[in-house]
Amino acid sequence: HQLSQTPSSSSQPSNDHNGNGRKQKTKRRNKRKNQRNKKSQQQSRDEQLVQLKQQRQESLVSFGNNLMENLDAKYCNYFADDMREVWEQQIVDFVSIYEDIDRSLLEDDEYLQQKKDEMREAWEDILMLIKEDFDADQQARYKIAAQRAKE
Repeated sequence: HQLSQTPSSSSQPSNDHNGNGRKQKTKRRNKRKNQRNKKSQQQSRDEQLVQLKQQRQESLVSFGNNLMENLDAKYCNYFADDMREVWEQQIVDFVSIYEDIDRSLLEDDEYLQQKKDEMREAWEDILMLIKEDFDADQQARYKIAAQRAKE
């Protein structure tokens, strides 16, 4: 009577074997799926970092160009080609900082702002040179005008 209540021993191993086989297949399948998902997530993360790097670099280029474009019209004639080349090289130098940068700095908005502040300071140095040239030219013009007035 007890034997009829328990499953037969011959059918139990085959069910366990089939169940374990399915479980193992499912585990392997899930493991491969998880590996693919992790790889996909890492690729997606890498792509996001590349996009962020490009955005940061474009932001610095745009910022540098805006500084140059906002030069007061009276100084434009004194922004010589050699100064423009120096400024453009400085922009390139600021942008290249993002080529081999630590991920935490790449994602740091304050770091970007710090680089923009440094860029603004570099522009102020160039602007000071432009203003010096402008002032020297203005003084020369005043001297010439004063000499002509004496004659």
